[in-house]
Amino acid sequence: MASGRDKRGKRDRARPSGGARKAAKRPPARRRPAPPPQRRPAPTAPRAAPRWRSATPSRRSAAPAERGRQSPRPGAPQPAAARTPPTITAASAPAAAPPRRRAPRVDPAAAEETRLLRLAAELAALARGQAGEGGVAAALDRLATVAAPAPAAGDEAQALALGWAREQARLALGDVLTRASKLGRARTDIDVDTLAWLVFAAVEALAREPADAAPDRLHAIAAFIRPPAR
Repeated sequence: MASGRDKRGKRDRARPSGGARKAAKRPPARRRPAPPPQRRPAPTAPRAAPRWRSATPSRRSAAPAERGRQSPRPGAPQPAAARTPPTITAASAPAAAPPRRRAPRVDPAAAEETRLLRLAAELAALARGQAGEGGVAAALDRLATVAAPAPAAGDEAQALALGWAREQARLALGDVLTRASKLGRARTDIDVDTLAWLVFAAVEALAREPADAAPDRLHAIAAFIRPPAR
């Protein structure tokens, strides 16, 4: 009996179980191939620094950066904050300077005409107020300021105005000489109008003479006006 059981036990152990038979029938699982190992790039050698530049940073260039990173010392004065410029408004802006006015251009011919008319008025006042040789001397003092006739620059109307002003001054001088001749202080052998014209032309010529010679010329004109000695 014992031998029969031992044989059955051996058969049972020899027979594979159902799970073992299924595992034996399954095909072996395929193994995935391992990924190829990644190649790391070989380290490149550092480039050599150019000749004109040092491979290591200079101490001068590194010093300011290190100083900037350093913390300020306790009690050291802090840098002043940047001030923002004040905003300029229309009320605070300075007033613009007024434009300069150019002086009006003075025409020489017009200025000479005005001076001749003023001279004529002064000589007429002398003819009414003074008499004799004193009136002639005062008239010569006024005539000493007369300049040579200025050209009218081709303006016919201006030339006529200058000629008319000169004629008024000459007529006023004639009135002074007429009154002086009545008092025996001016010569009578020459017509008064001619004498006035000669005196006026001589005075205008003084403008072309040296300034130091003007007194002598005026003395000669005064001697020419006086009556000749008998």
